[in-house]
Amino acid sequence: MNDGDSSFDWSSLVLGDWIARLDRMALKRFGEQVIADEAVNHVLEKLSANNWSALGGYKNKSKPINYLNVVATHLLEEFSRMKFGRPRPPVWLKKNGHLWVSIWRQICLERRVAGQVVFNWINEERSKEYLENIVRLIKARMPWCGVKRQEIPSSYLEKDGESPPFDVEDTRSFQETQKNEDLEELLLIIRLLIDPESDFTGITESQTAKINNIVTQLHKELELSDSELLMLKMVFIERIKQGLVAKAFDLKPYQLSKRLKALMMRLRSGLGAVGFDKEQFF
Repeated sequence: MNDGDSSFDWSSLVLGDWIARLDRMALKRFGEQVIADEAVNHVLEKLSANNWSALGGYKNKSKPINYLNVVATHLLEEFSRMKFGRPRPPVWLKKNGHLWVSIWRQICLERRVAGQVVFNWINEERSKEYLENIVRLIKARMPWCGVKRQEIPSSYLEKDGESPPFDVEDTRSFQETQKNEDLEELLLIIRLLIDPESDFTGITESQTAKINNIVTQLHKELELSDSELLMLKMVFIERIKQGLVAKAFDLKPYQLSKRLKALMMRLRSGLGAVGFDKEQFF
């Protein structure tokens, strides 16, 4: 077959053993057999239309089956947009990267089972706990996410002329009940524990260097789990309502409050253990 030659027998390849691979691709992508079957039908219709013209771009620079897999993957995503709409993730979600957006789309828009989605994304760099924490944060900020009988807000599906959806903001967050004079300093430390790359105005380079050193020591001293860091982030940085955070962790509000108080005590104790003196920094 020469470059640009369209005489390749795609029907034999597609309708032979490869169709079983397509079934597996669709089931992994959508999780439910009924939807996967719909997706397979969509892909086969698109591929075979107009004498397999969808595969006409093949230039013989790779194996035909590899090219076919790429085209099929794009068609599966086309089916997803047709069935569930074109996703419009909020700004805060996009800032967290492609992984967060993909998990959000699959759980919130396609309403796939969270456990299946987490399992499919696990690899050497992404632990089960890390992925479950992403799901917790997304569901806390979007309580409608994954609830099958609840309508998906139209603002999360792309439409011309619409503004991005508002973020859920906590007006009764835990930190508002704290009266300790060192709260602002603790919030700064918490933010740096969660996001070491945070940028703060009004802080000198010398202060930043000292605080970063304290944060490094705190990580070793406290040994906070991913779940504990996420809890701090949701409450103090994301400012999500305490009730929603509790729900995300399968806790009652009073249980969450107890855990937060315990974390704050550990944080203050840890600051003392590493020799933190706020007079040196603020």
